[in-house]
Amino acid sequence: RNMQIARVFKPSTQTDKQMALQCLDFSDDGKRLVTCDDRTIRVYDIEDGCHHKDVPCKKYGVNLVRFTHHNDHVLLASKNDQDESIRYLALKEYQFVHYFGGHRDKVESLEMNPTNDTFLSGSADGMVRLWDARTHVCQGQLRVNGRAGV
Repeated sequence: RNMQIARVFKPSTQTDKQMALQCLDFSDDGKRLVTCDDRTIRVYDIEDGCHHKDVPCKKYGVNLVRFTHHNDHVLLASKNDQDESIRYLALKEYQFVHYFGGHRDKVESLEMNPTNDTFLSGSADGMVRLWDARTHVCQGQLRVNGRAGV
């Protein structure tokens, strides 16, 4: 079977062309794609091949973004000098549902559990933390030598 390009998402403005893509993630059902640069989350509809929505994150910035098990909810890691937190964001309402604090350095990785609402975060502070997306309390932590990728 040959693989070929099915869709191309082109930047729509000069500012979009200059922004560096930080990360990307597919929704569980594969119908949406979420990306981020330093200050904006972008949501794309994969089936229609079009840009769906921009969500500005100017106050906290955004370093990482991952879908939860809901197509309209994401986890995002902040990107600024004062805040190393993770936030649970409802995209449709543009409302923060939960705040997850505890890391002391940049959050470098996020990974959702495929079977429930727990997730892992890894930080440059050498900590891997286990969270439950339904509450803001850390469920467990593990110190590792060096950077804590998950």
